[in-house]
Amino acid sequence: MDGPHERSAFKQSDGNEMEYKGVQYDKLSTEDIKGQKFKTIEEAESFYYAYAKVMGFGVRQNYKRLSTITPGKITSLRLVCSAQGQRDVERMTNKKRVRRQKKETRFNCPCLFKVRYLNNIDAYVVVGFITHHTHPLAQAHERCLLTPHRSVQDSHVALATSMQRVSVKPCHTYEYIVNRSGGFQQVGFTIKDLYNKLDSKRREILLESDAEAALAYMRGKVATDSHFYCKFSIDEDNRLANMFWRDSNCLHDYTSFGDVLVFDSTYKTNPYGKPLVLFLMLRF
Repeated sequence: MDGPHERSAFKQSDGNEMEYKGVQYDKLSTEDIKGQKFKTIEEAESFYYAYAKVMGFGVRQNYKRLSTITPGKITSLRLVCSAQGQRDVERMTNKKRVRRQKKETRFNCPCLFKVRYLNNIDAYVVVGFITHHTHPLAQAHERCLLTPHRSVQDSHVALATSMQRVSVKPCHTYEYIVNRSGGFQQVGFTIKDLYNKLDSKRREILLESDAEAALAYMRGKVATDSHFYCKFSIDEDNRLANMFWRDSNCLHDYTSFGDVLVFDSTYKTNPYGKPLVLFLMLRF
């Protein structure tokens, strides 16, 4: 790039191959990319993920440093090939292992992409770019199956949800999306990804409904129990964060047997990620 605020110069050519400033991705070298500038960290990530998808390898984040001055601002980021590193030797040689050993996916691959933010030019500069791999890359028809490059768009989730309301199964919706897109390679996700996304959305709706049901139950208790007390708080996303309640039976028990008060926070409900704290009264 010629300047710190110039957008990433990568495009898709007619030959369905990605290029960066006129150079095809499979021809890029360390000298071509090292020193290039990106205005935002998102642009840098977008470039490398596009490069990795065309080349046929997965990407994972290996290192990230945040600014000590500006909260949330990334000052350094390193992305590596998903085959970087190696599996723990103890796990590979454990003779007591019951389950069958999973396929090896780490091959000490040195391929990486590292950017660093420079204050004087207000841009992210590429300080590391290695293209060498120690393993075979995915073929063209296999690239769509690489996990880091798969994602279910909100439009597809909305379509599958609407189809479910009229008794059309997600598997049939997926077939329709495949046909409309021109093949499995053009969809960008698998049928399992679609099912997982739908399940995730369903759980979010259930959690929100549970919060509303809990508040409605508390309001009902107020009308029937004169000693009932309840207080709750919400977070920045307007979701139920914390709740405390006490009914007349709890008040009576505490008045009669409250010699010792035990604060128990060992129980935690998994679906909500919130601890259920019990106040226990003991009498000796």
